[in-house]
Amino acid sequence: MYFECNIDSRIPQFYHPEIYSKLVSTVALIHQRTDKLNAALDNCILSGCGTRGATFAGIAKTVFDFSNEKFDAMTADELAAVADMLYDGNDAEERTEWPNAVVLFDTRFVTTQDWEALRHIGIGGSDSSVLMGCNPYQSEEGLWYEKLGYPEYISEEGKQAIFDRGHFLENTVIDAFCRLVGAKRIPESRMFRHKDYPNTTANIDAILSMPSGNLAIFEAKTAARGKEGEWMGNRIPANYVCQCHQYMSVLDDPRIEGTYIGMIPVADLALDGTYIASAYTDEFYHHYIERDLNFEEEILENEKWFWDSYVVNGVKPNASKDPKIDKAVKLRYEPSPISDPTIPPQELSYEQWEPKLDTLLVAEKDFIAKKAELDHLEQFRDVARLEVLDALQGSQCGIFRNAAGEAKITVKNTAISKTTIDAKKLKQFYPEAWAATKKDSAYTRFSIRE
Repeated sequence: MYFECNIDSRIPQFYHPEIYSKLVSTVALIHQRTDKLNAALDNCILSGCGTRGATFAGIAKTVFDFSNEKFDAMTADELAAVADMLYDGNDAEERTEWPNAVVLFDTRFVTTQDWEALRHIGIGGSDSSVLMGCNPYQSEEGLWYEKLGYPEYISEEGKQAIFDRGHFLENTVIDAFCRLVGAKRIPESRMFRHKDYPNTTANIDAILSMPSGNLAIFEAKTAARGKEGEWMGNRIPANYVCQCHQYMSVLDDPRIEGTYIGMIPVADLALDGTYIASAYTDEFYHHYIERDLNFEEEILENEKWFWDSYVVNGVKPNASKDPKIDKAVKLRYEPSPISDPTIPPQELSYEQWEPKLDTLLVAEKDFIAKKAELDHLEQFRDVARLEVLDALQGSQCGIFRNAAGEAKITVKNTAISKTTIDAKKLKQFYPEAWAATKKDSAYTRFSIRE
């Protein structure tokens, strides 16, 4: 069969009930689409087509993008008839096969909503760094909640906009690298899993034919302005290194010489967390990562251990002990309930809680003292700033030189403008718009005293 779907239709029961039902229906739908595509390919004519499967897939993708709903409502015969009608005699380049990897499904025939469910079926490349201890944004505990499909009470701020930006600019990064080194992109749109580690997956941005004649994986990245330092010289963010090694291990193909990773710095335009567009210059950072079989094996074993020990058994990993990450995970998946004033005070054992209470009291006192110290430093800094600003006499820049005329210190006071919404005036003059856009929230105020 040209189209494959090797996701087991028997969805395990360990998932959260909310994602379990979505997974069942989504996997069934992907299997239905795959069966229809294969049947339609067998039924269509595409007379004289030398790369029949690839050409048909391209036409079917056009139909799918035009309307997912109409595509799903079509029979195989109807899809075949449309493919015959749209075939213009131009053949697509045939895809490359990867005998050492297992195809999960063709991502061309998956919607964003489908993908939101399907990402729970395994451990992807972007997850690998969490289990290797080099992800500054996620913990094993957070990944456990994510894979089991626990609902998010508070979403990560800006996460969706960053994802949308990366998806939108992916081809821009790939094309920039191809022009730079003379590489050619070869067709690939399938998601794979490792043949020996079924829960390790790879959704690869691109596979390139290099001028050397070898093949290489390419991983496309974008980063907000100011993060260029993480890519300068031979530096690559550690979490991306793990991702690239996972992809090489899944394909496990001698034709793959290694992985190239490229990054374009961008400035985003977003509105209320919704990605609008990005601005970027001709800056481009790219690096090469060779295969490391020992490191790849370590990644695979760690992922197997995590999946079998925690995900399958429903056992939550310990917190990471990184206060920032652990707090974000707790707020996202375990929000503290809003206090109910009708519930009487809880009577608890002081002896049982004494160590934790002592730790909390010390932390609270230290925080108050440090905050007072910081407030004092801020006032001292502001007074010193004003004296220097007076010397600038309204200029945005001042250069302080020594007696020899050498520039020793440069001070800038850059004017920055922004537009905000005056909520009070909006409510006064446009009450309906204010009511439609307002967002209610509730919170608790914590206190402790001896």
